[in-house]
Amino acid sequence: MIDDDRVDRESLFDLLSDRTPAPDDELPHTGVPLEWERALSAAFIEGPEYGTRASTVVRIDTNGGFEFEERRFSRNAVFAGESCFSL
Repeated sequence: MIDDDRVDRESLFDLLSDRTPAPDDELPHTGVPLEWERALSAAFIEGPEYGTRASTVVRIDTNGGFEFEERRFSRNAVFAGESCFSL
């Protein structure tokens, strides 16, 4: 259904799992401490009390077919399961 050569699902999940914080000079000034600004600037946030709960990739082909895949995480970014649906 989906042409894996055009949009690789794992490459999309790699982007969503990037834990690299933004450089300090690019951080917004929202009023939270700098340490929080750094932590919250990453695409994937990892922490004991706050973090990314799920990453979701949706791919749609030119014929209207789609794939929906979600990877779930518990405290400290521990992988907790995944679901995949396609139509």
